[in-house]
Amino acid sequence: VNLDLDLLMFFDNEGGYYFSHSAEGTDSIELCFTTEGCQGNAIINKCGNEGLTGLVRIDHRLMQISVQKILKSDLEGAPAGVMIMGRYFGDRHLEKLGNALQMDLFFKELKDSPDQEVFLILR
Repeated sequence: VNLDLDLLMFFDNEGGYYFSHSAEGTDSIELCFTTEGCQGNAIINKCGNEGLTGLVRIDHRLMQISVQKILKSDLEGAPAGVMIMGRYFGDRHLEKLGNALQMDLFFKELKDSPDQEVFLILR
């Protein structure tokens, strides 16, 4: 199965970086998730057992991300860490989504400084 992912990252339970595999040119995105105090890192800390999924704007490009706890198959015990999966969401997709919702969509840039609300949660 090809999920067409541009970003795949793993973190331990304390939010420490463990491993990543990403497309070329995504170094600054990885840096945003691995740097303490950055909004990307705050997303990892806000992730509960249900996970977080949504759209964020990083480096002037829209990325669809999913942040999920790594749980055992029986859902027992503490999570083993956090996994982030992401893929770029093109401007055509954004326009199509906005038209379907009859809304003008705007996404604020994910920056190096923390904000009150970092992430729009879609469930």
